Amino acid sequence: MIYKTFKKFKPSPVCTLLSVLALSACGGASEDPELVTSNSTTNTQSESSNNDSTSAGAGINEAEGAVGSESSSSVENSSSQSSGPSSTESESNQASNSENTSSNTENDIAETSEETTDYSENVESNDVIAPLITYSPSSLVITEGMSTSLGVTAEGTDLNYQWYFNGEAIFGATESQLSLDNITNEAAGTYFCVVSNTAGSDTSSSAIISVADAIILKSVTVSWMPPTEREDGSTLQNDEIDLYRIYYGLASESGYSGTLDISGTLSDIVVEELETGEYKFAISTIDVSGLESALSEEHLIAIR
Repeated sequence: MIYKTFKKFKPSPVCTLLSVLALSACGGASEDPELVTSNSTTNTQSESSNNDSTSAGAGINEAEGAVGSESSSSVENSSSQSSGPSSTESESNQASNSENTSSNTENDIAETSEETTDYSENVESNDVIAPLITYSPSSLVITEGMSTSLGVTAEGTDLNYQWYFNGEAIFGATESQLSLDNITNEAAGTYFCVVSNTAGSDTSSSAIISVADAIILKSVTVSWMPPTEREDGSTLQNDEIDLYRIYYGLASESGYSGTLDISGTLSDIVVEELETGEYKFAISTIDVSGLESALSEEHLIAIR
């Protein structure tokens, strides 16, 4: 026979701490060629030769006192012969001047070509857009043993990235993203990124990474003695028990934050994933008709 009322029972206060589950926290232009214009084209020899010929002709006329056509003809021939070499030298001078003019033209072309090359290089340099950071990393609090990443976004062309930790360049950290894996307390500090190219650079704002102690989750085993009586004193058989309900929560908080339903055939349970602290536990019995007894007395268990 099932009664509508239960007698309040007291479960066994034996609560044993089984195990501790801890998360182990954790980048000449060459000199212009000198133009040597050796215009050593003197007509001194030619003029001297002509003067000598003229003087010779005059001397002959004065000495002989005759102005013969043959003498005149002889002088003219002499002058004509003397003028031959002068004409040759003049042609040589003209050729030399022509070469010098050609050399000057080539030099001018070379200088113009160099100027054009320099201009082209300047144009290419002007095509590079200086970096502008549009997103900087944010400060974070990370639990020891966890992983995270920092990122930066920038506009510009041919961008180079370099991450810094506490003012020192991080070797190999040359991407827009910086991954921090299995963080320890040594990873706490200030991070920032410098984005650069040939046109300039930009520095992100600093992100402060704080490392919190790892959250150590533990488990405890709660056990009890099955009740044998109802609240009116009548006998309660084991096969009349449908289940047990475990209530638990932090001792510093009011009420209970969690419940667990356990088969009526069991007399202990492992409560897992509990953080460090002091917890309170209580238990009730529910019979096959769905009637639930009052809660047992609370038992406190400290999880360290």
